[in-house]
Amino acid sequence: MIYFSAALLQTYFFVTSEKRIPSREEWSYGLFGGIGTSMCTFFLIWSTESASPLENAMIFPVFSVMIILFCNSWGRWLYDEKVNWKACNLCIGGIILGMVDWRTILSYFS
Repeated sequence: MIYFSAALLQTYFFVTSEKRIPSREEWSYGLFGGIGTSMCTFFLIWSTESASPLENAMIFPVFSVMIILFCNSWGRWLYDEKVNWKACNLCIGGIILGMVDWRTILSYFS
C-alpha cells in the first residue's frame, strides 16, 4: 500500500503540473522502477528471516549503499543529472561505519 499510495500521489502531481497524461515511455519507466523497488524490498525483508548474525549486520548497510549507487546511476543515465560522486562515497562510508555491528563482525573472525 505504501508504493500504491506513492504512485497515486506522483500521478496526481504529474497530471496537475504537466496538464497531460504520461507517455508510454514514462509509464514503462515507472512500471520498471516500481516493480524493481518492490522486488528488492520483498527480498530484503525476506532475507532477514534466514540470515545469520553476521549477515544481519550487513544486510541493511549493503542495501543502503546499493540504493545510493543505483539511484545516482539511474539519474545520471536517464536524466543526465550531474552526480557528486565524492558526496556519494562519503555517504557510503558513513553508512558502513555507522550501521555495521563491528563487534559481531570482529567476533566472527576471531
